[in-house]
Amino acid sequence: MLASLAACVLLIALIGGFAYWLQIRDFESTDDAFVAARTFSIAPKVGGYVAVVPVTDNQHVNAGDLLARIDDRDYRIAIDQSQAQVAAAQANIANVDAQVENQQAQIDQAKAQLKQAEAQLQFAREEADRAGDLVQKGAGTVQRAQQTKSDLEAQQANTSRAKAAVIGAELGLKVLQTSARAQKRQNS
Repeated sequence: MLASLAACVLLIALIGGFAYWLQIRDFESTDDAFVAARTFSIAPKVGGYVAVVPVTDNQHVNAGDLLARIDDRDYRIAIDQSQAQVAAAQANIANVDAQVENQQAQIDQAKAQLKQAEAQLQFAREEADRAGDLVQKGAGTVQRAQQTKSDLEAQQANTSRAKAAVIGAELGLKVLQTSARAQKRQNS
């Protein structure tokens, strides 16, 4: 019986050894092994989260093939923000252009007021001359001569103020035009 038990154990060991040999015969085993592989570095032109990887492990790829697709939501948001900034800049330019037109109208108004002041100054000079002549001839009053002289001085001051208004409006126009050019250069 002992002999049959030993034969049975020997038969089981032989079957198990043969099954183990069938299983591991395709595998190499060594303590000094390495794998040869070609590796390449890749670098995206832009950063971001990877959304899709359309290649599989060990797939052969060529230069220019799509290896990964970066999530473009951040870039779409940046584009929308840039477009909004462009629209705001265009609105600012339009606003400055409108201010330039308004300033030109103010210049025209100031020039018209200057013409009016110069006409009134001319009239005040003529009145003062007439009143002075009348006083010298004894036909006018001193009070009237003094009044016309006072009117003349007031018109001279009014004319000076109108000239200053024209100069100020023209300088304001130059400032606005410079600002408009700067904004247009900045936003082009």
